[in-house]
Amino acid sequence: MNFGKWLRNTRKQKGLTLMELGDKIGYSKPYLSQIENGHVGVPNPDLLKKLSSPLGVSQIRIMEIAGHIPINESSDLQEENEQLRKENEQLKQKLKQIQEILKGE
Repeated sequence: MNFGKWLRNTRKQKGLTLMELGDKIGYSKPYLSQIENGHVGVPNPDLLKKLSSPLGVSQIRIMEIAGHIPINESSDLQEENEQLRKENEQLKQKLKQIQEILKGE
C-alpha cells in the first residue's frame, strides 16, 4: 500500500474529513487530497510529524510507513528510546534521594 492510500484509510478510520485533518495540522484540503491520490510524493518529515498526532500514530511509525526510516532502524530507535526512559527514571529516583538527604541536614 502506498503512503497516500494508507493516509486516506487511517484518516477515515479516525473519522476525520480532509478539511478537519488540514485544520488540525495547518495544511490545505487540496494538498492533503493530492497526497492521498498520489499526485505528490511522500510528505517531508515535518508534515509527517504533524500528521502523527491526529492520526494516532507514533512519529517513528509514520516515518517508517512513509519510507523515511528503514524498519530495522526504527526498531533500534525504539530500543534506544526505551533505554533513555529507564535511565531518566533512575536519575529521577537518585535526585529524589538526594533531595531527601538535603532535607535532613
